[in-house]
Amino acid sequence: MSEETTFWGIASPGYGEGGRPASVLLPGWRLIGPDSKPIPFYPVFSSKESAATFVVEHGDKLMTESPQLVEDLLEGIRLIKRSEIPPEHYVLSDHRGLLVKWSVLLGGEGPHEGYPDKPPSW
Repeated sequence: MSEETTFWGIASPGYGEGGRPASVLLPGWRLIGPDSKPIPFYPVFSSKESAATFVVEHGDKLMTESPQLVEDLLEGIRLIKRSEIPPEHYVLSDHRGLLVKWSVLLGGEGPHEGYPDKPPSW
């Protein structure tokens, strides 16, 4: 992906470096890999609209029964800085539809396109 490619993510209030309040990408997203090991990942989107659709369609899967929480997640959609996700962390992208390392999505390194062997289950 070129340097101009933008990515959108879902953030919530949290704390950045130095303990200062910040808008941080939601942690704790997990898929179960073929070896039954949890794989943390960040969902990344090609547009704000795609991110909003994901939040609305998967609100129940986000373990929320609170309409306010879904609204808060919708308000937390924002552009992601490339440096915000470590290169070795996995992302699920609507650009590629695969669980890939952030560095692979950005066009950097990586011997594989997605999680090895079998795709993880939802």
